[in-house]
Amino acid sequence: MNFWKEILPQNQPEKFSDQDVVFKIRERVFQTSILVLDGVTLLLILFYIVTGVPEFNPIGIWQLGFGLFTSLIVTILRRTSLLLRSIYLLALLYVAGCLLIISVGITGSSLLFLLTFSVYSGLLLGQRGGVIGLGASILTLIGFESAIVFGILSPHISLGITDLSNPVLWANFGVHYLALAGLLMTGFSVIQSGLLLNIKERETLYKETQEKHYQLERDFEARSIDLNRRLTQIKVVSEINHTISTNHYNSHSLQSFADLIAQSLDLYYVGIFMIDTSRQFAVLKAGSGTAGRKMMANGHRLAIGGLSMIGGCVAGQQARIALNVNLESNRYINPYLPDTQSELALPIMSPTSILGAMSIQSIFPEAFDQTDLSILQSIADSIGVAIDNANLIEKSRKDIQEISRLNRNFIQSTWNEQLAIHGKLQYHYKNPSILPNTKSLNSMIQRPILLRGQTIGALSISGFNSSSQEDLEFIDTILSQMSLSLENARLLEETQRQAAHQEKVNSFSAELAKAPRIEDILQIAVKELGQISSVEEVFIQLSQPSDSNTESSMVEREGLA
Repeated sequence: MNFWKEILPQNQPEKFSDQDVVFKIRERVFQTSILVLDGVTLLLILFYIVTGVPEFNPIGIWQLGFGLFTSLIVTILRRTSLLLRSIYLLALLYVAGCLLIISVGITGSSLLFLLTFSVYSGLLLGQRGGVIGLGASILTLIGFESAIVFGILSPHISLGITDLSNPVLWANFGVHYLALAGLLMTGFSVIQSGLLLNIKERETLYKETQEKHYQLERDFEARSIDLNRRLTQIKVVSEINHTISTNHYNSHSLQSFADLIAQSLDLYYVGIFMIDTSRQFAVLKAGSGTAGRKMMANGHRLAIGGLSMIGGCVAGQQARIALNVNLESNRYINPYLPDTQSELALPIMSPTSILGAMSIQSIFPEAFDQTDLSILQSIADSIGVAIDNANLIEKSRKDIQEISRLNRNFIQSTWNEQLAIHGKLQYHYKNPSILPNTKSLNSMIQRPILLRGQTIGALSISGFNSSSQEDLEFIDTILSQMSLSLENARLLEETQRQAAHQEKVNSFSAELAKAPRIEDILQIAVKELGQISSVEEVFIQLSQPSDSNTESSMVEREGLA
């Protein structure tokens, strides 16, 4: 089956697929003609063998057999040069014509072979080949007639010209033959030229259509790739914003962001830098891939304002882009990232200041455009919001802890002071309905007395025989209300003490204002200070003025003594 496919005219070898249309048409004409020639030759051989009449075969069985054998070989060997196979076919036609002239003379059969030789020369070898073939056939006829004139060949093969020396008869024959052959060749040439021109036009149109089709496919594919990339970028922005909005941001989120951006957007490297406390360096806090881990392990940092994309980005607080890093002078050549061809440096901002910068690198030159810059900057802005929110949350947590500590210290100091004033504050109540000799078999419960989360006392209840949750909640409610009332009472007492103290101060000030002499003022002051309950003795003395530091040192020494 494969053999027949290979020799069919419409199935041309793959090595001819890059040839032009003219070549393919000539290849098809040749293969069709050689197959027809094989078939005709085979029929002639069979006819002459069956009839057994040799005189009907002017060429000979062996010559036909040899021609059939060689033509079959040429039919099969289609991968050889078309020029060589065409020369073989033309030689076969030419030899057949010459053999017929020798056998039967210059008759219609021999002239037909020579005429076919001339026409096929034009078909297979082009217009120049056709002219050469026509000239060869005419020269062949002239050669045979000349051989007859000079007695080399027998006169029976002559054209039938009675006076061989008459040039008019030769010219008449030559003109008729040339006209007929030229007419046939011209007709075939015009038809062939028109057909080839039409085919070339159709092929050109087809190629243009195919090229437009391929261009549309390439444009569509490029737009699809670009659209998918934009969708992926938006998805990354959404994931980061979701992490921020759900308060899942923590100390490991920066590394997660770097890995997510690098993997989702198929980037060579993504690094996130944060400004250190000295605000002199941008320190790498997260880096994608093996290179990022190694740089973080080595404490990679870049000077702010130095010769690097990150340093310039942080110093100028604006994005920097290098579409071809080989042309960028203000850039740090990182030995861990040798394949970088284009790079982005994007600032990470809070509402009030710059926090750091994000480095995005690709192995392709001109890998980023303005849309990439806008989307990736939004990612950097989202990271800035996340970091700023985390800082605010941490500050709020510390503030709450500090407030809680101050509140705890305040409650402890105020109630310690209250206990110091009132002494031990405790009260006991015994239910009179319970007989003195009755022994309680029920358990005791204890509840703390809490004031703004701080314990200021405790409640103990013996003989509590209820396991109801409502009773326990009732007790806790009573204690809560009581702690608030205690705090209100303490505040009232403190206010009253401050008012009494202020009243004493005002009275003392008025009394001092009435004193006419220095001695009276000193006596009033000593007397007033001596009324403090914990004071045993008061001594006051005026001395020469001295330096405040010296006085403080003297007071400290006296206090230590």
